[in-house]
Amino acid sequence: MDGYLRNTDVTMDEHYELPEVLLEELMRIEEERGAKKKESDYVVEGETRENRFFNLLPMLHGARLSALCLSGGGIRSATFNLGVLQGLARTGVLKETDYLSTVSGGGYIGSWLSSWISREKGSSAARVEKVVGMLAEEGHDTASREPYQVRFLRDYSNYLTPRVGIFSIDTWAIIGTYLRNLLLNWLVLLLYVDAAVSPSGTGLAYITQSSRLMRGVQQNGHLPGFLGRLHPLYGTPRYAILACLLLSLIFLFVFRGWGSLVEMITVLLVIGMIPAPLALAGIRRHAPQLLPGRKHAWLQGIEIISFIVITLLFYWSGWPQTGKALLVVMAGLPLFFWYEWKAGRTPLTAMQGGTWLVCWMLVTTLASWLFGTMLENSHAPGWDEIVILGLGVGFYYWGAAGSSLTPLLEKTCRYGVEND
Repeated sequence: MDGYLRNTDVTMDEHYELPEVLLEELMRIEEERGAKKKESDYVVEGETRENRFFNLLPMLHGARLSALCLSGGGIRSATFNLGVLQGLARTGVLKETDYLSTVSGGGYIGSWLSSWISREKGSSAARVEKVVGMLAEEGHDTASREPYQVRFLRDYSNYLTPRVGIFSIDTWAIIGTYLRNLLLNWLVLLLYVDAAVSPSGTGLAYITQSSRLMRGVQQNGHLPGFLGRLHPLYGTPRYAILACLLLSLIFLFVFRGWGSLVEMITVLLVIGMIPAPLALAGIRRHAPQLLPGRKHAWLQGIEIISFIVITLLFYWSGWPQTGKALLVVMAGLPLFFWYEWKAGRTPLTAMQGGTWLVCWMLVTTLASWLFGTMLENSHAPGWDEIVILGLGVGFYYWGAAGSSLTPLLEKTCRYGVEND
């Protein structure tokens, strides 16, 4: 090889350029063909890489090289290309092929063929001859006479879910992956639609929801009284809306750029939805008279599903968005504790009904960081979603068990009873 491999004056210790690589390939191919040539016959003159390449072309054309290219298309392409390989084997063309080029589904069948040939014993030509001969076999009962390698390929062609069945982890993994990707794509499309319809649409959604939440917090005595005042004509919490607008402007300075701002607002919207299922559970438990009808058992199923979906959405937000959202929420705890202290409650008593929320955010944020690091290059998705699903169920029952009547809800219950 030292007789024709050329080095250039670069920082790398040694490298081979394109003309030399092609020349080496040609020598190996003709050795397999049984050509009686010496190493000195494979020399291409030329001072530059381009000159050596053009001087090599007549030698490559004279060798009459051939290639088989298998296109992509998933398992359908792999199945079709298997028939192509069998047909070429029966006509004697396959064993004369010098190169195999594949992509996607063609790579699935191409790697299968290369692996089969490499596992056979003997010289390279003998291995190819044996595999091509087995691929070319045909008869009246072809299915039963097919080689083991072909039957194995047919039996396990369903490589996305090798183990089928309702209780198979492969089945649930593909369902979880599909739903995750579907929801994320829908979320992206919704954000794009929002950006096209109104550049401030996401901000308006944040202000609308957050202002109502802010008024609810004020009604329970954790914010100044003016934030709970409603407009006499429209019934909107106008001061709470102005406060949310001010917070949004502060966000602009902290999270620079429209993209990062939308990401953070979206994550905070998801966090704002998490109390809703447990609020319904608390009403169902402590004030069922406020709910229509007499049978509320079916509501619990809706609550659990909603809580799990919100948990998954927060987890799918990914690190570091979950960590940033956690810091934003934790920044408001001192204000919460201050109002609890004014009401004569200790921090421990104040957190008795909300410990689940803090732990839910901490655990889900930690999971997004941990699984994001562990599964970054993993090819076995689904396990993380199953863990998060289990955590969601556990936190739901924890939050529902710790629910209690707020002063506002007690007032509503008394009002409802008096009007009955």
